[in-house]
Amino acid sequence: MYFLNTISAIIVLFPILVAVALLSQGSWRLRFTLTRDLGIPIGVICALIGMTQMIVGIDDGDVVGPATAVMLTTIFYGGILSAAGYFLAETKLAAADHHGLVPLSFWRTAVVVTGFTLTLLTAMFFGVQAEIFLNKVAALICGLASVVALLVSSPSRRPTNLSRALLFSSMVAVVAGLIMLFAGDKDSGLLVAANGLLYGLVGYVILYIWCVGRPEGDTINASLTNWHWMEVTGFFI
Repeated sequence: MYFLNTISAIIVLFPILVAVALLSQGSWRLRFTLTRDLGIPIGVICALIGMTQMIVGIDDGDVVGPATAVMLTTIFYGGILSAAGYFLAETKLAAADHHGLVPLSFWRTAVVVTGFTLTLLTAMFFGVQAEIFLNKVAALICGLASVVALLVSSPSRRPTNLSRALLFSSMVAVVAGLIMLFAGDKDSGLLVAANGLLYGLVGYVILYIWCVGRPEGDTINASLTNWHWMEVTGFFI
């Protein structure tokens, strides 16, 4: 029963199921690929939302342990989905799928991004004031890195460089926040780190969804990039 949490499961599954339903274009290979690529980042995003809420909402040390266990279930579910997608993508069913991809209509991508955003907003407003997710320092770090990546990139390289900029800015925000923490500014430091990592991951997922069905989407290399996101998140935790 330690691994069963209905709310965590719904928050992780809903945006992934919407993405698979609207972006797969009837391709089993793409269904498995979407599950593989979105499981880990969405699970980590939901965990970061819970972690940020705990930073400011829990003062009782006896409550932190069980609350952390619940928070980590989203990473657990996301990891299982990604692993399942990875191995299913290597099955005969996926190998026999010769479905050719065509450009997706704008409304499909828009619905998936909207569903993903609404899921995050629901989780953020669940029981804690949403103001804790608004952080100027974290937004400045992620925003500057993204703008620079877009300005210096050619059109064909923008998805790749923007993906790397979001990852790099999250790493910077985490380290900057931890420096503030150990220098004595505990609450502000933790919020800079948590929100910087959260902003970068949310931007990355939206970028990935936007690039599905487009040739430049393959340059993001989601399988490798997801491991980097896990490394940064593990370091922060």
